[in-house]
Amino acid sequence: MGSVLVFAGTAPRRSPSGFYGVQDPHAPGVGGVVVDGQSRRPALLDQPGGRDPQLGVAACLLLPGAVRAGVEQVARQSNRELARQLGIAPSTCLERVRSLHRRGVIRGYHADIDPASLNRSVQALVSVQVRPLSRAVIDAFKGFASGLPEVLHVFVLSGGDDFLLHVAVQDLDHLHAFLTDRLSKRGEITGLRTSVIFQQVSNTAPTRLPAPD
Repeated sequence: MGSVLVFAGTAPRRSPSGFYGVQDPHAPGVGGVVVDGQSRRPALLDQPGGRDPQLGVAACLLLPGAVRAGVEQVARQSNRELARQLGIAPSTCLERVRSLHRRGVIRGYHADIDPASLNRSVQALVSVQVRPLSRAVIDAFKGFASGLPEVLHVFVLSGGDDFLLHVAVQDLDHLHAFLTDRLSKRGEITGLRTSVIFQQVSNTAPTRLPAPD
């Protein structure tokens, strides 16, 4: 494939291949994609009023090295369907998806499962302080916490707290039991603080941010 030029709004943007272009005349004001001088699917990229995550996949594959919205949607489509959306050969599409895997852009595919269906109706964030702050203590607690079935995520922090645990359990009684029976008995823990999560909003299709200056 030759040069690929991507535009959002009316300002031209430099492509990875180093070429410049003009706004796609078929998509004024909302952006478009131009491949070898031909318009391909106007407004494939971010548009005012919302994004189509599957079209974000197309942008990601058309622009090697760029992480666009909705890469995880690749898991929902066959290679043939994705190639049809991109207007490229299935063999080319397959190689580009494999390239994203090799480069670590796509690290895996995950199902979005309702925690309540797994008997995890109560979620909480547990801040943990440990002492002494040695690598051995940090690694040991990280390994311990990540192996607990109630724990969804383990974050190692700077500042006043050393760890943040995202846990999901059946109910408040089980949350109390988790804190009492699982954590408070650990000798390296010097402090715990728990916040129950009432609501959660997630960005499931993050977009690429500008490179730091």
